[in-house]
Amino acid sequence: MTAKIIWTSRDWAQAVADLSVEGPLPCRTVLVPKEGVAHVLRRELIRTGHLDKLAGIRFLSPQVAAAAVLRNTDVEFASGEETLRTSRLSALFRSEPPLSHFPINLLRLAPGWDNAFARTISDLEGAGLRPEDIEAACARGGEHLTKRC
Repeated sequence: MTAKIIWTSRDWAQAVADLSVEGPLPCRTVLVPKEGVAHVLRRELIRTGHLDKLAGIRFLSPQVAAAAVLRNTDVEFASGEETLRTSRLSALFRSEPPLSHFPINLLRLAPGWDNAFARTISDLEGAGLRPEDIEAACARGGEHLTKRC
């Protein structure tokens, strides 16, 4: 497998134009970090004379692609919840919940903890873990683990 370094939007547009197509109808999927990048690539394909390559190209963000994969495998999830997670955690920290392992003042006053917790929860979900799984693992470990969990 060869790797190509893409330095400019023109290079990226050329790489998109060079994607192979099988069958009578072109169908290609290009992952882009956000819609603005897809717009730049569309414009660059037109500027470089590859207008014919636009037909059949889907520009998707990784989040949209991931949601499609989950839906196709019948995995239940709440789309969009992850965007609210940081705000919800920030509000939770201000409400002074009873926490065993973190000083509440640190979580409330030091910036970034809400983002760190939100990313960690997303990472755990990405690994296929759910709250029920963690609770079950703590319960199997005995009373001393339950208190730590």
